Formats: sequence, C-alpha cells, structure tokens
Amino acid sequence: MFYVKLLRWKPFVFMTAKKRESWLCRMANYKDINGIKIPFSAETVWKLKRRDFSYAKLSVTAIK
Repeated sequence: MFYVKLLRWKPFVFMTAKKRESWLCRMANYKDINGIKIPFSAETVWKLKRRDFSYAKLSVTAIK
C-alpha cells in the first residue's frame, strides 16, 4: 500500500466533453524497495498548445 502526499494542486478547466487535451505524469526519484524500483515523486502536466501546465506534484511518504 502506498501513502502519497499531494505537494501542490491547481484546479484545471482544459477538458470538456467536446475538447480533449493531452497530459502526462513525470515519475522521478526512483528507489529500490525489495528489488522493485518505485518512483517516490511524480508531477502531472497538461500538454497545452501554448505551454505545459503543471497541476499536481506528488510524493510517496510511506510504503507498508
């Protein structure tokens, strides 16, 4: 079980029923836990025409 802390979140209005935008999740800070590499931080980003828009940053705080 992962426990994740939300470091930052911004409300977004980039998608509607008729308009869809691409997004991605950048994973980083990998650590080896019992032979498995786990990302301990992530950032979600909208890939907009004008610029990338980061709307959330997450960090794993504990693994049980």
